[in-house]
Amino acid sequence: MEAEEIILKNIRLYRKVKEIKSENMARELGMSQSEYSKLENGLKRKWTEHLPNISKVLGVTFEELVNLNIVSEGHVAGNSYQTKASGTHPSFPDIELYERLIHELKEKDRLKDELLNSLTLSKENYKQKYESIKAKFQFNSGI
Repeated sequence: MEAEEIILKNIRLYRKVKEIKSENMARELGMSQSEYSKLENGLKRKWTEHLPNISKVLGVTFEELVNLNIVSEGHVAGNSYQTKASGTHPSFPDIELYERLIHELKEKDRLKDELLNSLTLSKENYKQKYESIKAKFQFNSGI
């Protein structure tokens, strides 16, 4: 499982355990419910920018939110956490690891944007070629 998937699962888990509806999360983050749904499902571009605010709304530390040990549902309550891997809340590595993780996730978002832009340009190029051929055909059929 990729780091992105684990973090998104952590967000959903903490939100459910704290009984916060997605509509309320969206409102607290200043976005529509559909935007928040896309964010929580990893479909919103640049979702990593929202992590600090998400951790505040959920009332968890940033480190807890980006913890790469999968936190099991039903074991998150108050300040006691258990992970599937170790059974106890792990000690957190230093902040450099999390900064590197966030950097890598942002780079992944940038690459997705770059790919999307290239696909959009390709579509526009094909549309221009189509219009050009269509215009030539219409011109030739008018003779």
